[in-house]
Amino acid sequence: MQAQPEGDRPLTVEPPILTVRDLTHTFDNGKIAVNHFSFTVARGEFVILAGSNGSGKTTLLRLLMGLRRADSGDIRLNGRDIFEDMVATRSTMGLVFQDTDTQILGETVYSEIAFGPENLRLSKAAIEETVTRTMEEMALSQFRDLHPATLSGGEKRRLTIAGVLAMAPEIILFDEPFANLDYPAVCRLSERIGALHRSGTTIIMATHDLEPVLAMADRIIIMEKGAIRAQGTVYDMAPTLSDFGLRPWCPACQPLGDKG
Repeated sequence: MQAQPEGDRPLTVEPPILTVRDLTHTFDNGKIAVNHFSFTVARGEFVILAGSNGSGKTTLLRLLMGLRRADSGDIRLNGRDIFEDMVATRSTMGLVFQDTDTQILGETVYSEIAFGPENLRLSKAAIEETVTRTMEEMALSQFRDLHPATLSGGEKRRLTIAGVLAMAPEIILFDEPFANLDYPAVCRLSERIGALHRSGTTIIMATHDLEPVLAMADRIIIMEKGAIRAQGTVYDMAPTLSDFGLRPWCPACQPLGDKG
Protein backbone atom coordinates (compact mmCIF):
# COMPACT_ATOMS: atom_id res chain seq x y z
CA MET A 1 0.00 0.00 0.00
CA GLN A 2 1.51 3.31 -1.06
CA ALA A 3 1.07 6.78 0.36
CA GLN A 4 0.22 9.62 -2.01
CA PRO A 5 3.21 11.77 -3.03
CA GLU A 6 3.35 15.23 -1.57
CA GLY A 7 5.29 17.71 -3.68
CA ASP A 8 8.70 16.24 -4.48
CA ARG A 9 8.65 13.85 -1.51
CA PRO A 10 9.23 10.20 -2.53
CA LEU A 11 6.51 7.61 -2.17
CA THR A 12 6.61 5.66 1.07
CA VAL A 13 5.68 2.01 1.21
CA GLU A 14 3.97 0.66 4.30
CA PRO A 15 5.88 -2.33 5.73
CA PRO A 16 4.12 -5.70 5.50
CA ILE A 17 2.06 -6.78 8.48
CA LEU A 18 3.49 -10.31 8.20
CA THR A 19 6.88 -11.44 6.88
CA VAL A 20 7.89 -15.10 6.56
CA ARG A 21 11.45 -15.93 5.54
CA ASP A 22 12.83 -19.34 4.57
CA LEU A 23 10.49 -21.28 6.86
CA THR A 24 11.12 -25.03 7.08
CA HIS A 25 9.47 -27.65 9.28
CA THR A 26 9.86 -31.42 9.29
CA PHE A 27 7.55 -33.90 11.04
CA ASP A 28 8.94 -36.52 13.45
CA ASN A 29 8.59 -39.16 10.74
CA GLY A 30 10.97 -37.23 8.50
CA LYS A 31 8.37 -35.83 6.12
CA ILE A 32 9.00 -32.21 5.16
CA ALA A 33 5.77 -30.29 5.87
CA VAL A 34 6.96 -26.76 5.02
CA ASN A 35 9.93 -26.33 2.74
CA HIS A 36 11.86 -23.01 2.56
CA PHE A 37 8.64 -21.00 2.47
CA SER A 38 8.91 -17.22 2.15
CA PHE A 39 6.21 -14.60 1.61
CA THR A 40 4.93 -11.27 2.86
CA VAL A 41 1.39 -10.11 3.50
CA ALA A 42 0.33 -6.49 3.21
CA ARG A 43 -1.99 -4.94 5.75
CA GLY A 44 -5.58 -5.52 4.65
CA GLU A 45 -4.65 -8.10 2.01
CA PHE A 46 -6.65 -11.29 1.37
CA VAL A 47 -4.33 -14.18 0.51
CA ILE A 48 -5.52 -17.67 -0.44
CA LEU A 49 -3.27 -20.66 0.22
CA ALA A 50 -4.41 -23.35 -2.21
CA GLY A 51 -3.25 -26.88 -2.85
CA SER A 52 -4.15 -30.51 -2.42
CA ASN A 53 -4.44 -32.26 0.94
CA GLY A 54 -1.00 -32.74 2.42
CA SER A 55 0.50 -29.74 0.64
CA GLY A 56 1.41 -28.08 3.96
CA LYS A 57 -1.33 -25.46 4.26
CA THR A 58 -2.53 -26.37 7.77
CA THR A 59 0.99 -26.79 9.12
CA LEU A 60 1.95 -23.38 7.76
CA LEU A 61 -1.00 -21.73 9.53
CA ARG A 62 -0.04 -23.41 12.81
CA LEU A 63 3.52 -22.18 12.41
CA LEU A 64 2.28 -18.64 11.76
CA MET A 65 0.26 -18.74 15.00
CA GLY A 66 3.18 -20.09 17.01
CA LEU A 67 1.36 -23.36 17.73
CA ARG A 68 4.40 -25.13 16.31
CA ARG A 69 8.02 -24.02 16.12
CA ALA A 70 9.69 -24.21 12.75
CA ASP A 71 13.00 -26.02 12.40
CA SER A 72 14.42 -22.95 10.69
CA GLY A 73 13.31 -19.63 9.32
CA ASP A 74 11.76 -16.48 10.66
CA ILE A 75 8.20 -15.17 11.17
CA ARG A 76 7.73 -11.49 11.91
CA LEU A 77 4.46 -9.83 12.82
CA ASN A 78 4.52 -6.04 12.59
CA GLY A 79 8.31 -6.31 12.45
CA ARG A 80 8.71 -8.46 15.59
CA ASP A 81 9.46 -12.15 15.93
CA ILE A 82 6.19 -13.84 16.87
CA PHE A 83 7.80 -15.57 19.88
CA GLU A 84 9.07 -12.33 21.42
CA ASP A 85 5.62 -11.62 22.83
CA MET A 86 3.11 -14.43 22.40
CA VAL A 87 0.37 -12.42 24.10
CA ALA A 88 0.74 -9.75 21.43
CA THR A 89 0.90 -12.41 18.71
CA ARG A 90 -2.27 -14.16 19.86
CA SER A 91 -4.14 -10.87 20.18
CA THR A 92 -2.99 -9.70 16.74
CA MET A 93 -3.66 -12.96 14.88
CA GLY A 94 -6.50 -15.42 15.28
CA LEU A 95 -6.87 -18.88 13.76
CA VAL A 96 -10.20 -20.46 12.81
CA PHE A 97 -9.60 -24.22 12.81
CA GLN A 98 -11.08 -26.60 10.27
CA ASP A 99 -12.56 -28.81 12.99
CA THR A 100 -14.88 -26.53 14.95
CA ASP A 101 -15.44 -29.07 17.74
CA THR A 102 -11.75 -28.97 18.71
CA GLN A 103 -11.85 -25.17 18.99
CA ILE A 104 -15.11 -24.73 20.92
CA LEU A 105 -14.72 -25.17 24.67
CA GLY A 106 -17.40 -22.97 26.22
CA GLU A 107 -20.58 -24.23 27.88
CA THR A 108 -22.67 -21.57 26.16
CA VAL A 109 -22.35 -19.47 23.03
CA TYR A 110 -21.83 -16.42 25.23
CA SER A 111 -19.05 -18.00 27.31
CA GLU A 112 -17.28 -19.26 24.19
CA ILE A 113 -17.10 -15.77 22.70
CA ALA A 114 -16.21 -14.23 26.06
CA PHE A 115 -13.21 -16.51 26.58
CA GLY A 116 -10.77 -14.35 24.61
CA PRO A 117 -11.78 -10.97 26.08
CA GLU A 118 -11.65 -12.49 29.57
CA ASN A 119 -8.06 -13.58 28.94
CA LEU A 120 -7.29 -10.07 27.81
CA ARG A 121 -8.54 -9.02 31.26
CA LEU A 122 -11.14 -6.62 29.95
CA SER A 123 -13.67 -5.20 32.39
CA LYS A 124 -17.02 -6.96 32.76
CA ALA A 125 -18.72 -4.09 30.98
CA ALA A 126 -16.25 -4.24 28.10
CA ILE A 127 -16.67 -8.02 27.83
CA GLU A 128 -20.46 -7.71 27.74
CA GLU A 129 -20.28 -5.02 25.06
CA THR A 130 -17.77 -6.97 22.97
CA VAL A 131 -19.62 -10.28 23.16
CA THR A 132 -23.01 -8.72 22.45
CA ARG A 133 -21.68 -6.81 19.44
CA THR A 134 -19.86 -9.85 18.08
CA MET A 135 -22.93 -12.08 18.43
CA GLU A 136 -24.92 -9.55 16.45
CA GLU A 137 -22.24 -9.33 13.75
CA MET A 138 -22.19 -13.12 13.33
CA ALA A 139 -25.99 -13.59 13.67
CA LEU A 140 -25.66 -15.61 16.88
CA SER A 141 -27.63 -13.48 19.36
CA GLN A 142 -30.56 -15.89 19.47
CA PHE A 143 -28.20 -18.69 20.61
CA ARG A 144 -26.64 -16.70 23.49
CA ASP A 145 -27.43 -19.17 26.28
CA LEU A 146 -27.43 -22.39 24.25
CA HIS A 147 -24.75 -25.07 24.44
CA PRO A 148 -22.58 -24.97 21.28
CA ALA A 149 -23.25 -28.68 20.70
CA THR A 150 -26.85 -27.80 19.77
CA LEU A 151 -25.76 -25.60 16.85
CA SER A 152 -25.59 -26.64 13.20
CA GLY A 153 -22.27 -26.95 11.37
CA GLY A 154 -22.59 -23.50 9.83
CA GLU A 155 -23.58 -21.96 13.16
CA LYS A 156 -20.59 -23.58 14.87
CA ARG A 157 -18.33 -22.16 12.17
CA ARG A 158 -19.75 -18.68 12.79
CA LEU A 159 -19.21 -19.21 16.51
CA THR A 160 -15.53 -20.04 16.07
CA ILE A 161 -15.13 -16.91 13.94
CA ALA A 162 -16.96 -14.88 16.60
CA GLY A 163 -14.55 -16.18 19.25
CA VAL A 164 -11.66 -14.90 17.16
CA LEU A 165 -13.35 -11.59 16.30
CA ALA A 166 -13.92 -10.84 19.97
CA MET A 167 -10.14 -10.54 20.32
CA ALA A 168 -10.16 -7.80 17.64
CA PRO A 169 -7.25 -9.31 15.67
CA GLU A 170 -5.60 -7.55 12.76
CA ILE A 171 -5.16 -10.86 10.92
CA ILE A 172 -7.50 -13.85 10.74
CA LEU A 173 -6.22 -17.21 9.51
CA PHE A 174 -8.84 -19.60 8.15
CA ASP A 175 -8.20 -23.33 7.72
CA GLU A 176 -10.69 -24.84 5.22
CA PRO A 177 -13.62 -22.72 6.50
CA PHE A 178 -16.15 -24.25 4.08
CA ALA A 179 -15.47 -27.87 5.00
CA ASN A 180 -18.62 -29.91 5.69
CA LEU A 181 -20.98 -26.96 5.11
CA ASP A 182 -24.02 -27.10 2.84
CA TYR A 183 -24.42 -24.56 0.06
CA PRO A 184 -26.58 -22.01 1.96
CA ALA A 185 -24.12 -22.08 4.88
CA VAL A 186 -21.20 -21.58 2.48
CA CYS A 187 -22.95 -18.55 0.97
CA ARG A 188 -23.65 -16.99 4.37
CA LEU A 189 -20.11 -17.61 5.60
CA SER A 190 -18.49 -16.20 2.46
CA GLU A 191 -20.60 -13.05 2.90
CA ARG A 192 -19.31 -12.68 6.48
CA ILE A 193 -15.71 -13.19 5.36
CA GLY A 194 -16.18 -10.63 2.59
CA ALA A 195 -17.48 -8.11 5.13
CA LEU A 196 -14.43 -8.72 7.34
CA HIS A 197 -12.11 -8.09 4.43
CA ARG A 198 -13.92 -4.91 3.43
CA SER A 199 -13.62 -3.66 7.01
CA GLY A 200 -9.82 -3.84 6.69
CA THR A 201 -9.07 -7.19 8.32
CA THR A 202 -6.11 -9.03 6.84
CA ILE A 203 -7.11 -12.56 5.83
CA ILE A 204 -4.99 -15.62 5.07
CA MET A 205 -7.12 -18.59 4.06
CA ALA A 206 -6.07 -22.17 3.40
CA THR A 207 -8.68 -23.78 1.17
CA HIS A 208 -9.16 -26.03 -1.81
CA ASP A 209 -12.70 -24.66 -2.27
CA LEU A 210 -11.86 -21.42 -4.03
CA GLU A 211 -15.14 -20.52 -5.68
CA PRO A 212 -16.84 -18.87 -2.63
CA VAL A 213 -13.96 -16.42 -2.06
CA LEU A 214 -12.06 -16.14 -5.32
CA ALA A 215 -13.66 -12.86 -6.39
CA MET A 216 -12.92 -11.14 -3.08
CA ALA A 217 -9.29 -12.30 -2.67
CA ASP A 218 -6.22 -10.37 -3.78
CA ARG A 219 -3.61 -13.09 -4.26
CA ILE A 220 -3.35 -16.87 -4.58
CA ILE A 221 -0.39 -18.97 -3.48
CA ILE A 222 -0.34 -22.56 -4.75
CA MET A 223 1.40 -24.92 -2.34
CA GLU A 224 2.89 -28.31 -3.17
CA LYS A 225 4.99 -30.46 -0.81
CA GLY A 226 5.30 -27.56 1.60
CA ALA A 227 6.72 -25.13 -0.94
CA ILE A 228 5.36 -22.40 -3.20
CA ARG A 229 4.72 -23.84 -6.65
CA ALA A 230 3.13 -20.71 -8.10
CA GLN A 231 1.64 -17.43 -6.95
CA GLY A 232 0.09 -14.31 -8.36
CA THR A 233 -2.91 -12.04 -8.34
CA VAL A 234 -6.35 -13.58 -8.66
CA TYR A 235 -6.56 -12.18 -12.19
CA ASP A 236 -3.34 -13.94 -13.18
CA MET A 237 -3.95 -17.22 -11.39
CA ALA A 238 -7.67 -17.87 -11.94
CA PRO A 239 -7.32 -19.08 -15.56
CA THR A 240 -4.58 -21.56 -14.56
CA LEU A 241 -6.21 -23.24 -11.55
CA SER A 242 -6.94 -26.49 -13.36
CA ASP A 243 -3.23 -26.80 -14.18
CA PHE A 244 -2.64 -27.33 -10.47
CA GLY A 245 -5.44 -29.83 -9.92
CA LEU A 246 -7.82 -27.19 -8.56
CA ARG A 247 -11.41 -26.64 -9.67
CA PRO A 248 -11.47 -24.14 -12.55
CA TRP A 249 -12.98 -20.74 -11.93
CA CYS A 250 -16.56 -20.53 -13.19
CA PRO A 251 -17.20 -17.03 -14.62
CA ALA A 252 -20.93 -17.71 -14.84
CA CYS A 253 -21.02 -18.51 -11.11
CA GLN A 254 -18.97 -15.60 -9.79
CA PRO A 255 -17.81 -12.54 -11.75
CA LEU A 256 -14.11 -12.11 -11.08
CA GLY A 257 -13.25 -8.73 -9.60
CA ASP A 258 -16.70 -8.11 -8.06
CA LYS A 259 -15.60 -7.30 -4.53
CA GLY A 260 -18.79 -5.57 -3.47
